[in-house]
Amino acid sequence: MRRLVVVALLVSAFMVIASAGTANASVKWPARCSNFKCVNAHLNALHAAQKKTQANLNGFLNCIGLAPMTEYSHYQADDGVTSLFALDYTASGDSIDAWVVGIPGGTCGFPGVAAVAPHVKAAPVPFFRFYRP
Repeated sequence: MRRLVVVALLVSAFMVIASAGTANASVKWPARCSNFKCVNAHLNALHAAQKKTQANLNGFLNCIGLAPMTEYSHYQADDGVTSLFALDYTASGDSIDAWVVGIPGGTCGFPGVAAVAPHVKAAPVPFFRFYRP
């Protein structure tokens, strides 16, 4: 029984390893490469694609900003009486409840100021539409 389990594990591991190389490959290895020049050209193309992907990823990661947030109490509601809890930037020395991930305005091609659409006389669009049969 123990030998059967070991053989089954070896066979399944071999199948996983054999299929792992082609599962996520976006560029297929040229089956007709018969000389070094062909192999070298293919490896250079793979390297260039990897460098481009890495540059895109680094550019995206440089756009991301992090901000510490904390839940504070005693925010006044519009009525001036009701006390609310709210998230705000964490003050110095306070514990951090959450980190907010975002892209700061004015960076990475995103606008720094909100562009308000010109006012057009049109019927307001309700948030929920209730249809009558």
